[in-house]
Amino acid sequence: MSLSRLREVYGIRSVELNETEKTVRIEYDATRLTAATVYQLIRRAGVLVAGEVSLLAPDVPVEATPAAS
Repeated sequence: MSLSRLREVYGIRSVELNETEKTVRIEYDATRLTAATVYQLIRRAGVLVAGEVSLLAPDVPVEATPAAS
């Protein structure tokens, strides 16, 4: 399988290849596919996965404020 064929997989929304930065950005439907499945598809395409970068901001815990008396 090649990276271009990933677009045909049900649940893959987009595939963006940036050769200059040597990155691949894959947007997928998490209700249809898991991250492990996407990694497996990428490896089958012959691409070594060195890491993952999340586009979502990390959850920041909200501190409780004392109630006014």
